[in-house]
Amino acid sequence: MQEVNQAKLSKFVDKDKFTYALNTLDTEKLFSTSKELNEEINILESNTDLVNIRESIEIFKSPFDLESKSQIIKSTDLLRSVAQVKFADEIRYKILINNIFVGWTSSKDVNIRLPEIVSIENVDYFCYVKRNKRRILWKDLPTIEEARVVGKIWDYRYLIVKVTKEAYLSTDQVYVHIQIDSKDLGWIEKSVLNPINSNLMLRKMKNHLSNRNRLRTLNNRTLETVYEEGFARIIALPSNDPWKSALTKDYEKEDINIINGKILKYTMKIQKSERLVLSSLGSK
Repeated sequence: MQEVNQAKLSKFVDKDKFTYALNTLDTEKLFSTSKELNEEINILESNTDLVNIRESIEIFKSPFDLESKSQIIKSTDLLRSVAQVKFADEIRYKILINNIFVGWTSSKDVNIRLPEIVSIENVDYFCYVKRNKRRILWKDLPTIEEARVVGKIWDYRYLIVKVTKEAYLSTDQVYVHIQIDSKDLGWIEKSVLNPINSNLMLRKMKNHLSNRNRLRTLNNRTLETVYEEGFARIIALPSNDPWKSALTKDYEKEDINIINGKILKYTMKIQKSERLVLSSLGSK
């Protein structure tokens, strides 16, 4: 490309005046195109307005950077988050200022401005669930801080769902309430659904047949996912404990009993269903 530019501009600029610069448009930062990256660090898509707590906010180049630079926020600036990830005791937001990506900021500098419900309409149509690993299925509309999460819509990919309600929010987002076999699943952004415009009965029969094993476990589906944090004192762990491999290098992995009696911070993911509660526990 450098040689092409030199040839076109040689009439106007001396050859020794040309230099080479890297492309500064980083599409990876703008659009998080790397699925592997997003899965490893658990970045979640978001589409929420933010409001700054103070006149200036700290901007980080990446979600886990410790160094930052301050940026003054004008009263007319519009702040928006397009992704978020938990980092230590804060949330890092991938932030757009006036629709221009500037970096990542901290929940210590901004608050989420929750959308308001403009209207809710009763509807009746069917759709396919698209293949999406990051969009969230909500038990409640995400218009209140206490809104509960079911889980990822990924668990219902390719299935046909019935849409019973459409909720229009002040952010111009449209959420829909979905069902499968008259069982309420929750609320999801309409953009993750593909409408069915023809041959509904045939498509439903084929979809039910090809996904019969997944549909058979529908009664035992996750109804709500809760994340908890706290501190626990380790009394004793068996020598064959499966979490041995999760210990950090600060501990001798050959002797897991070294942590007995210590107080560790833990995080717990609890998935509630109609019949049981599944939990996964890890230490920090």
